[in-house]
Amino acid sequence: MTMKKDLHIYKWYADLIDKETDNVIIVYLGELEWKFLKLSFTNILQFLRKHTLVSHGTFSNYQPPIFEDKSLVIKSTKLSGQWTTENECIREKLYENKNGYILWECFMPSAMAEIKIDGNINQGLGYVERLTMTLKPWQMPISILRWGRFLCENHSIIWIRWEGEEEKVLIFHNGFKYLHGIINDDKIEYGTYRLILEEKYILRDGPLIKTIFDEFSWIQQCFPAGFLNMKECKWQTQSKLYEKNDCVATGWSIHENVDCKPKMQSLGKIFYGSLFTILIPLLLIFWAKQTEHFIHLPIPTNSFIAILFSFFGSILMILAMLELWYKGHGLPMNAYPPPKLVTTGVYKLFPHPIYIGSSLICFGLSMYYQSKSGFWLVSPILTLAWLALVYGYENEDLKNRFPKLTWKTLLDLPDNVNVRCQFTDILSAYCLVLIPWLILYQLIIFIGPSAYSISTYFQFESNIPVIEWTELFYLLAYPFVALVPLIIQTKQQIRSFIIDGLLNISIGIYLQFILPFVAVPKVFIPETFLGHILLHERDLDGPTGALPSFHVSWAFLSAYYYTKTCPKFKVLFYILSTCISTSCVTTGMHSIIDVIAGYILFLICIKREFIWNCIRNYFENLANSWSAYRIGSLRIINNSIYIFLSTSTGSFILFSLIGNIYGIFCISLSSLFFAGLGGQLMERSSGLSRPFGYFGCITGGVIGSIVASWLFRIPAISLLAAYALASPWIQAIGRLRCVVQGCCHGRPTNKSLGILITNPRSRVCSLSQLRNMYIHITPAYSILANSLIGMLLWRLWYSNISLSLIISLYFILIGLSRFVEEQFRGEIQTMIYYRLKIYQWTAIIFVLIGICFSMIPFYDNIHLNLQCKYEYIIPSILFGLIVVPVMGVDFPESKKKFSRLTD
Repeated sequence: MTMKKDLHIYKWYADLIDKETDNVIIVYLGELEWKFLKLSFTNILQFLRKHTLVSHGTFSNYQPPIFEDKSLVIKSTKLSGQWTTENECIREKLYENKNGYILWECFMPSAMAEIKIDGNINQGLGYVERLTMTLKPWQMPISILRWGRFLCENHSIIWIRWEGEEEKVLIFHNGFKYLHGIINDDKIEYGTYRLILEEKYILRDGPLIKTIFDEFSWIQQCFPAGFLNMKECKWQTQSKLYEKNDCVATGWSIHENVDCKPKMQSLGKIFYGSLFTILIPLLLIFWAKQTEHFIHLPIPTNSFIAILFSFFGSILMILAMLELWYKGHGLPMNAYPPPKLVTTGVYKLFPHPIYIGSSLICFGLSMYYQSKSGFWLVSPILTLAWLALVYGYENEDLKNRFPKLTWKTLLDLPDNVNVRCQFTDILSAYCLVLIPWLILYQLIIFIGPSAYSISTYFQFESNIPVIEWTELFYLLAYPFVALVPLIIQTKQQIRSFIIDGLLNISIGIYLQFILPFVAVPKVFIPETFLGHILLHERDLDGPTGALPSFHVSWAFLSAYYYTKTCPKFKVLFYILSTCISTSCVTTGMHSIIDVIAGYILFLICIKREFIWNCIRNYFENLANSWSAYRIGSLRIINNSIYIFLSTSTGSFILFSLIGNIYGIFCISLSSLFFAGLGGQLMERSSGLSRPFGYFGCITGGVIGSIVASWLFRIPAISLLAAYALASPWIQAIGRLRCVVQGCCHGRPTNKSLGILITNPRSRVCSLSQLRNMYIHITPAYSILANSLIGMLLWRLWYSNISLSLIISLYFILIGLSRFVEEQFRGEIQTMIYYRLKIYQWTAIIFVLIGICFSMIPFYDNIHLNLQCKYEYIIPSILFGLIVVPVMGVDFPESKKKFSRLTD
């Protein structure tokens, strides 16, 4: 070994993806001289079945590659391989200063390769490059390095992007050089081309001290910690190449990111950790204090339960964090996730114990300190927020980072297999369905009837007497339902029961909370033992848990699953469930309409697959229905009807709430203008088309409300609240236009969930190239979310809740639902920043706006009155006709600005 003042690195990189198995083989060869070191190295990576990484590194038996006549030969004790090409070499001096230089030479942008390793021969397309460096890696003026290559039969693409002090973008496509473009983790865009990086499989992820130098602890002492802590992540990714909007090639990419400034990541971890452990808890406490005057619902006063919630929540969080630290080798940060998946300890019980623990603590502390806002506003929103984070980001991120690993928790949905169920399956049925239902139902009873409640009894029902002996059937409902999980025999059946039960709970509890209906138990004087039992049972029940009747839905659902196990007693089971349902009326506990609603709920649960297929078929037919009527150069698209219905309906609601036609026209025009402006900015339109954006529409509505408030002397909070009440229904109807147009569409999924779109005029086929692929029905998801949010906001308005709370909840709930919806959308033009889609960032901003808005003091004595008048019909129709030409009519052959609805 000799002393050297400067660093010299010569590193060869050669790869191959086998054309039959898609296995990846990467070979690193090189020489390094620095200070007293002079060594040669060989590192061979095998990525098998997109799951298993086999790595072998050595500093001995090094043989330099032989490169001559466009052929490269590598021979070592473990491997022999040959690469041949017809392509010209690409050379670039990437950087040079007084400390050294970086020379990059791509000898084979695309090559036919053959590698023999461990007796197996692998053949396929390959790639070869060499990097020469005299600049120390830790002195490089960059923070992030992105490198990758894509190969197929007729195309080779190499990309390099530097981020930091020295910015650089280099893209080579079939040898042609591009100096400008977009390079991120999901797409490479340049000129008229766009390479979409779709299905990623992680080859290697972690700091260099773990990924490269883990086996060579002695050499770790020779390099600075900053170099050893550089983090690399390397992927094998299925990719599609588009020219303009046409898919011209598919193939595999190998690409990597290297974080060259680990100190910056440490600062990021400190900030991220502080955000979730200090800033967010303080914000939630402050939010609860500032909004306490909004909430008038009662709150449980049992301090023992409050302490129990807080204790178990803390234990869950602590144990989960320790599991991640010791077994996952990381911290509980989704922005900086642990490199290993943890499935032991509390993660064997629950998939997200830290989040569950945080909700338990929040509910527990709210009960202990008797914070009504903390219990009824902050804690539910916190729970919805982490659910949105899980379904909008974390679940997909886990699949991408660990694509082949399966993770079954103790409390989980059983597999859909016809084998005998286990104890854990039975336990899941109780813990996921029956116990949550009991807690939620008791909360509905605890809330009690509102001041504006409506009785569900018909007048003639007052003549139906209380028949005390039928209490026997009413009581039988409890063991009849509770024993179902013990009677069910197969995993398939108990899985179906859990799904049906969750659907029963979701619809039933939500309707009982939203609808102002009550069924006050009939007064009677008990004369029998069962009559006294009935009176005692009423002490534990209440008039609010009325419509739909859970006694009915659970009874028939139980009979349905008892019949699956013992079909010969089918008649007996259904007679019993009918008697239970009848007893709801004869005991004076429910009205007839409650019973009918409970039976309808049961039918929805057991016919869910049929209902879902009807919904799928409707949306599939609608999505393939794009057509247009031509009047010369003018084109009227058939989705104009939904634009008209959406606008007219929304306008009528707004006119009825505000009463000022001119003020609403002013705000609506502002919303329309900013919707177009937002679409231009967010969708990066060519300038000929005119897309429309939801977030721009809401921004325009807020600005328009402020202007209209000043012009027409209407309180701004009244205008904003009216738009909060109307917007969910405007968007829900408007989404039908999106279905026809093909915008806001979903990403690929399976046949049971998705719809198939073949109409060439739909953006799904013309822009995203998803023709004949099943995709998520994301407009339907949006319609459902907006409908649920709309019903909740109108229920709060009906209860005379503060208008500022209605406005803030609109922003919060729409933001959370949109965050999740974006995860299932598949528009290729949507930009991604820091692993989130741009619309997910705007959704987060909406949530923060809603929280902040609720803490601003407003005059609370302002109310909205709904006055539907015939005189509002004509202006509503008129405004609908104004909007239709803007959003449903275009000039497809014109070259004028904004002349088309799509490029």
